[in-house]
Amino acid sequence: MLDEYYTELITQTMPDLFFPTLLDILNRNRPDFEATYQKLNFDEEISFEEFFIFWCHWIYTEATDVLIERDIIQKPQNDMFYYQVAVNF
Repeated sequence: MLDEYYTELITQTMPDLFFPTLLDILNRNRPDFEATYQKLNFDEEISFEEFFIFWCHWIYTEATDVLIERDIIQKPQNDMFYYQVAVNF
């Protein structure tokens, strides 16, 4: 289990620092996301918000694959990734 310092770092400090940058990146690229949404005709099937959730999933899946290919992270033998957040209550 992580101590209080690392729990705070992972659950508060890192998200607080990264969120504004992430939001800026997403907002600057929103026109491209909307164009893709329409070009692929998802606008006839689902809301932009639903599409965007799928699109973000695709992006982080692709990023994970690139990290594995570059030997930055290892792919689990059972093909399952687990993300654990330790919170001291």
